[in-house]
Amino acid sequence: MVNIFPEVGILWRCFPNLNCDHSIVIKMRPFHHPLKSFAIICLLALAACAGPDQPVDQPDTATLPPEAAPTATQPTSEPLTICLGQEPNTLFPYGRLNDAARMVLQAVYDGPIDELDYQYMPAVLEELPAFENGGVRVEPVVVQAGDRVVSEDGSPIALGSSAVIRPSGCAGGDCVLVYENGEVVMDQLVVTFRLKAGLTWSDGTPLTAGDSVYAHRINANPINAASQFHIQRTVSYQALDELTIVWTGLPGFVSADYLENFWLPVPEHAWSELDPFGLGETSLSALTPMGWGAYVIENWEAGQEISLRSNPNYFRASEGLPLHDELIFRFVGQDGPENLARLQSGECDLLGPDTGLESIADELIGLGEAGEIQTAFAQSDQWWHLDFGIQHIDYTDGYNQGLGDRPNYFEDVRVRQAFAQCINRQALLEQFAWGQGSVMDSYLPPNHPLSTDQTPSYTYDSQAAGIVLETVGWIIGEDGVRVSQGVAGVLDGTRFEIGYLAADTVQDQTMVNMIAADLQACGIQVTVETQPAETLFANGPTGPIFGRQFDLAQFAWPLQSQPACYLYLSEAIPGDDLDEHSFGWGGWNATGWQNLEFDLACKTARNSLPGDVSYVDDHQNAQSIFAENLPVIPLFADVAIVAGRADLCGLDFDDTAGAIWNVESLGFGEYCP
Repeated sequence: MVNIFPEVGILWRCFPNLNCDHSIVIKMRPFHHPLKSFAIICLLALAACAGPDQPVDQPDTATLPPEAAPTATQPTSEPLTICLGQEPNTLFPYGRLNDAARMVLQAVYDGPIDELDYQYMPAVLEELPAFENGGVRVEPVVVQAGDRVVSEDGSPIALGSSAVIRPSGCAGGDCVLVYENGEVVMDQLVVTFRLKAGLTWSDGTPLTAGDSVYAHRINANPINAASQFHIQRTVSYQALDELTIVWTGLPGFVSADYLENFWLPVPEHAWSELDPFGLGETSLSALTPMGWGAYVIENWEAGQEISLRSNPNYFRASEGLPLHDELIFRFVGQDGPENLARLQSGECDLLGPDTGLESIADELIGLGEAGEIQTAFAQSDQWWHLDFGIQHIDYTDGYNQGLGDRPNYFEDVRVRQAFAQCINRQALLEQFAWGQGSVMDSYLPPNHPLSTDQTPSYTYDSQAAGIVLETVGWIIGEDGVRVSQGVAGVLDGTRFEIGYLAADTVQDQTMVNMIAADLQACGIQVTVETQPAETLFANGPTGPIFGRQFDLAQFAWPLQSQPACYLYLSEAIPGDDLDEHSFGWGGWNATGWQNLEFDLACKTARNSLPGDVSYVDDHQNAQSIFAENLPVIPLFADVAIVAGRADLCGLDFDDTAGAIWNVESLGFGEYCP
């Protein structure tokens, strides 16, 4: 089952050991980039994640009920107007939020945990739980048949015969246990969260640990659209007192993302009398939810705007925040030139990252350099890569080119490395990311704290690439196309003629043409084929990519805070033999690349925790193995743009937090500090 957003080539699959929906995890963080050039597929091995909610039915105007509104003075400043490309589909925090909803809710909630430049910071917590302060503990527990645990592949299961699990102390892939019977000791993660004292909801009611526990119960209700990932891996979520919450996970669920096990509080005192099965459609919870952040929702004029006023009970009000007494989110669509005109006329003070600015990026840069506006760029949440079809589906019953199997072009790692040198990735960065950011050497961007500069790097050098290909046995023919001469596993005289798959979007086609031209300059004959996303990314055996029926394929994966080495695990190769392919045709390692050293390094890294002595080294070791073997060529991370008025202050467009994570500090002119 495939869920497609056809207007946009990022592929999004939901993996068994990962949370598919980050809409309510950690913070109300918007995706940094509109769905402009990608087809998003949300796909589990056995079931697909649901798509975004449809917009909540609402009256033409939704106003905060008087009984829920805090006492406040009339606004004393001009409003700050943030223009968005779309309207929220709901503001129920445990719904499936679209990008606009996440941005609006950043004004209603502060935190609860901010992530800036891949580093977490507490917003409403006293401190971040960690091993060093006793907030994180790994405890050995005894389990037996029938107990709920998390298996080696990250799935919650009832422990039974033949289940593959990690016994206590097992981090790598070489110590897993196939359960038979009896008792086994496994590791259980326990995390303690403590709220700051004195926090209140916007109506002045104290915000307590009980509100977060209440949110956990709401999330556990399957009728609500938010991901059940953490619910399914939780043993208990308890309030010890008014400020302290303890989360206990299933045995075997030891995740570096343990901060995501804090549930965004919701106001139990205001919502407890509401129908728990109707919270996603109720005005009080879905249109005007109460928060503790800088602003309070005052009015939602459908199709036009949402207006908010400053929260007099905001816990940072003593700092003079927010800078404006009134905030407006205006819905303006995604016509870049029209929205620039709105900015220049004063209708908008800030254009969000979903307002179509990519089409006029060069003009924005020029206006910014002239001081007429402000422009800001941030790394988006996806990275592009070029995949090699290393283990083609033809090789399932063994490889024999003489019997019609596709030539084994990419078995030799030197060929893959040479391809990386053939491609001018910096030119791609200039074309599609306006020169912002850096070419990637692994599945992490260079600015990620776990990235390492010790990985092999392949700079653009077609002459050097040609020498490598000649060494392997790929010799330039009379027509400029390379032919095999002594290439291991390839019949002599085989021409290096390959297909190249990509989605049929404008961006994909432009990118594929640039890369194909670079490869042809290296003597590789390339035939480009673009397809609709729903065809290109369909599950195997029919889908060309995940059916492993390709030579080269170009698409993008989500860029996440935790390193995504799992994308290239051997067990994730799609195929029909479940003994060899654990996830069947729901597997995601379409390259077919298998490397036991990498598997071990990746699993060890993913089962280590921040604070472990080897945590950084484990992740960097996996990256180094990946970069040396190159199952895919990393290209670059996409970039998002925002634009603001020239005198806007406080704009800090962060790679991981988004454009308005600090909305309370955004202002203009005389309202700036």
